[in-house]
Amino acid sequence: MYIQKQTYRCLSLLFVFIIVSCNSDRQKLTKDMQSFLSETVSIPERMVVVESGHLSEVKTLLGEPKLVRYFGPDACSDCAITHIFENEPLYDLEKEVGGFSVMMVFSPKEENVPHVTEKLLSCDFPHRVYLDTEGKLHELNVPNRNDKFRCFLIDCKGKPVYVGNPCNSEKLRQLFFEALSVIK
Repeated sequence: MYIQKQTYRCLSLLFVFIIVSCNSDRQKLTKDMQSFLSETVSIPERMVVVESGHLSEVKTLLGEPKLVRYFGPDACSDCAITHIFENEPLYDLEKEVGGFSVMMVFSPKEENVPHVTEKLLSCDFPHRVYLDTEGKLHELNVPNRNDKFRCFLIDCKGKPVYVGNPCNSEKLRQLFFEALSVIK
């Protein structure tokens, strides 16, 4: 009987710990989200563009809303490039809906820039991909950003208005359309 009580207590404490930790994770995520949505995202003035196997340098403009898909210095660029075609629905959404442009950005560590550039050139992805060779996007914005905020919509002034990949679920898609309608 004593062993059953101890086991029950241990399981109860474990259950309470799980609930509390999940709740604190949710609270932290909510706090991080509120902080992120109150900031302005600074986009570097110049970045390298890789498109259909070609490389060029462009001046980036904030003149219209952008759906940013960001792969920072801590992301596995090789993995992201291997799965880059999974991002095509974002570009399809851009064509279908309009009113925003997709800005997929790779911001690798300085020593990885040549490798990431080579991989992007060789994958022959048919859409524009920005390569932040100087790490300015990471430098200009809060570097310890939550990993869940790697896809977001900013208005023409750089203010985040939506966080998430609208192609991941119907609910996210609806929220994306609502946010887009407010800033169009």
